[in-house]
Amino acid sequence: MTTIKVTNELYVTAKYLAKKRLLYEYPRKGYGKYQNNSHLENLTNGYLGELAFLEWISNNIEEEFRKEISELNNNYSEEIATNLFIKINNKKFSWNLVIGQPDEGYDFKIKDYLIDIKTYGTDYFLKSDDDYISQKTKKKLQDLNLLIDKRQGIKWKNNNKIVFIQCFIAKNEKNEINEVIIAGWHKGLPELNKNFPQPAYVCKVKELNDMTKFKTFLLKGE
Repeated sequence: MTTIKVTNELYVTAKYLAKKRLLYEYPRKGYGKYQNNSHLENLTNGYLGELAFLEWISNNIEEEFRKEISELNNNYSEEIATNLFIKINNKKFSWNLVIGQPDEGYDFKIKDYLIDIKTYGTDYFLKSDDDYISQKTKKKLQDLNLLIDKRQGIKWKNNNKIVFIQCFIAKNEKNEINEVIIAGWHKGLPELNKNFPQPAYVCKVKELNDMTKFKTFLLKGE
């Protein structure tokens, strides 16, 4: 597991995108009445998860090329700039941000892998001065689930190039959102569980792959 701090900039961006998307969003059952606060909150949480993953992956790419970026900042040259641009673009990373039309069922793409971010709110909080996930919070999260609705999962049934990443929203003692917990990832669809009110493909958080493995799996192309 890893955490991304929800800065004011991150939250304002997520809220802005959610408000713009709300007009075009189908009012799904369980999200509350159309255009009310619960629907907007769900969209905001979703964008916080996407922005947290964008932050995480950008930090890792920046760290990988730290030497070249530092050299470029200290002594700009067209050759260094071109080489750096080619190396970063060879990651073939993109954010599939769609507002106004239904999206394609995924949020990011890395090479030929599609990345779908699942973000849920929780009742668990992290102290605002914590730089780590407390053992108490981590233990509680272990028994939660990555859930992919059966209706959405059908399109990915025979696709081994889809990766699901589970995120959770964490709050501080003042009930303010202050962290996004990136719990882990699963390649392909997990097992279908028909015992839920709505059948879903399910994987326990404790069975997800750690994000450190994700760097090797996709970012480094191994």
